Amino acid sequence: MKKKLVILMLVLAGCGPGRYARRRANDLADVFRLHVGAGPSLGLLANVNATRFVAVGAGEYKTNRYGVVRGRYGSWREERADFNLGFPIYGYTRITRVYGGNMRRTLSLETFTPSMKYAIHDRTRGLAEVSANAHAGLVGIDAGIALGELGDFLLGFAGVDFIGDDDRLALDASGSGTAWTRAEAARRLGNQPGPASEKALGPLINDPVAEVRIRAVRSLGMIGNERSLPGIARAVDDEDGAVREEARRAIEKITNRRFLDFDDLRDWLKKQAWYKKELETEPQN
Repeated sequence: MKKKLVILMLVLAGCGPGRYARRRANDLADVFRLHVGAGPSLGLLANVNATRFVAVGAGEYKTNRYGVVRGRYGSWREERADFNLGFPIYGYTRITRVYGGNMRRTLSLETFTPSMKYAIHDRTRGLAEVSANAHAGLVGIDAGIALGELGDFLLGFAGVDFIGDDDRLALDASGSGTAWTRAEAARRLGNQPGPASEKALGPLINDPVAEVRIRAVRSLGMIGNERSLPGIARAVDDEDGAVREEARRAIEKITNRRFLDFDDLRDWLKKQAWYKKELETEPQN
């Protein structure tokens, strides 16, 4: 009976045992987040979050962090402040340097402040995440459980993939499905480097929803392959400012350059042979 049940679960999941196990392992890795602070540091902070938008606590610190972000491990320098009275009032997170591990292209050097804008864009924690963060002197710990990912992991045993992340390479790049599903798939494809992921992400740079375009460009930057540069370069002139900024960051990551502004970036692009070729192949109005 148990054997038949296992076979049924695999059939519902639409995959063999090996692929099924990899999917469950990927889902489980998405559930937990753990950061440990140690080394040269200064500060005092205690904060509890029930999602990004419900929080109590306050404090500030500067420290080296070690841990896992979206299934990738590494270390980075983090500066953080929180002041929450049931909801975010003020806060910022600065990742001033990424030292190593396999998340070098996952974390961006960025600042968010204040209040709800900070809560919405804080990429160091999940949107629907329950978490606690404490830091005192030289040590600290920040841990969280993503509720949506937990549900996705548990339902995955019955072949239900409500987040839509199991068939990452089967992402429908033609624009079907919900914007949330496309955006989430684009984010996860960034953690699965390879030509197939790049091919799936390419069309999403032209998605009608800005958040999908942002995540597609960000994931291509995380993958870090130069062959993605022509597609990313198209996003430099996107109508949405956040997409343009993400494109600049992605190009900087891939080329290991820093541009003073968008004019500096565009001047550099015009000198690249692949960019000139891209312009020649664009349809004329």
